[in-house]
Amino acid sequence: MEQSEVFSAGEKWIPAILADACTGCGLCVEACGPRSLAIVEKIATLAFPDTCGSEEHWVSACPENAIQMIWAPFSGDMGAGQWRKVESQPQLQYN
Repeated sequence: MEQSEVFSAGEKWIPAILADACTGCGLCVEACGPRSLAIVEKIATLAFPDTCGSEEHWVSACPENAIQMIWAPFSGDMGAGQWRKVESQPQLQYN
């Protein structure tokens, strides 16, 4: 069994749903190939972020333009989606 690399200090390209604009029509859920989205309490939600392939084709399925793609802090299986490393910030020391 092959293991995927697990990335703990990074950002993943994922959808952000604007709850105020989402009507819960479900068109984005239908268009999402890996079924990462779900309707929860009448709002589209990234219910399964680990399966998200960072694909944007379903963003255009939203008639309300309620979905934006963003780089968000995330940890998990790098085998799915687009990732970028986040360089650790140096710690400031005060004397």
